[in-house]
Amino acid sequence: MALVLSEQRWLRFGAFSAFYFAQGVPLGLLAVAMPAWLAEQQARVSEIAFLGSVMSIPWVFKLVAGPFMDRFTFLPMGFRRPWVLLAQGGLTVSLVALALTPFDVNAMVPLMVVGFVTNAFAATQDVAVDGMAIDVLPVDERGRANAFMAFGQVAGSSSFGALCGTLLPKVGLGLTALLCATAVAALFVFVAIVRERPGERVLPWTPGESSKRTEVTVSGITDNFRDLFRVLVLPMSLLLVVVSFAYFLRGGLVTPVFAAFAVQDLGLSTAEYGGFVGALTIAVAVICVVLG
Repeated sequence: MALVLSEQRWLRFGAFSAFYFAQGVPLGLLAVAMPAWLAEQQARVSEIAFLGSVMSIPWVFKLVAGPFMDRFTFLPMGFRRPWVLLAQGGLTVSLVALALTPFDVNAMVPLMVVGFVTNAFAATQDVAVDGMAIDVLPVDERGRANAFMAFGQVAGSSSFGALCGTLLPKVGLGLTALLCATAVAALFVFVAIVRERPGERVLPWTPGESSKRTEVTVSGITDNFRDLFRVLVLPMSLLLVVVSFAYFLRGGLVTPVFAAFAVQDLGLSTAEYGGFVGALTIAVAVICVVLG
């Protein structure tokens, strides 16, 4: 039986939750476990904060990726699915590169560069999956699907934050990042066999054709950026931009401080910190999903 998102409701909820789970894997490693591990390696709070800030930059500017995705795509494989595949594959490769990156607490530039690239692919996948969801999900399913997607990301970041927090002190960055790459690669296989609409290609060299729905979707990149600018200058959009900036600023300030305080002052291990953050985050996510 072909797996087609537009035709199977259970697949839509499961697939989009899985896509977001994949985004949570590098977040658990880079934003939860790694700050605590670096603090355990006696890195300064300022160093951890700078590293985390640089690595998170792609998430701040991810909105500019949308117009490029709308214009440059391969319609026989779907409207946004080629970008999801590209981002998921890039995320897998970047995590393998992270596993091969030599670690030195006194020279963290290579780690920062590879972490930046990893988050760039994760943020690109986030935009691509959001676009696919809007394109494929019926209007009456979007609210519930959004809750499942958010929960999927939290589940990924929480579980891998706890897992990586346990593994980093024991086996080091190489094997820990390789485990993350394996998990993302498994989800890449899932993306590779799921179609957006019936009749589309699974891979570029397999038989299939673009649907009429996707053929009328592509527009010029100039028009896409013009529409994006018009939306961004609306009062509510500007408010959301300010709130989003404050949210990321808060994360950039709080994450290294909390990790360093927990490890260096309270005496928690990296595993204990990762487990605590993971359990707390997943508990809050479950409560939010249950309450609506």
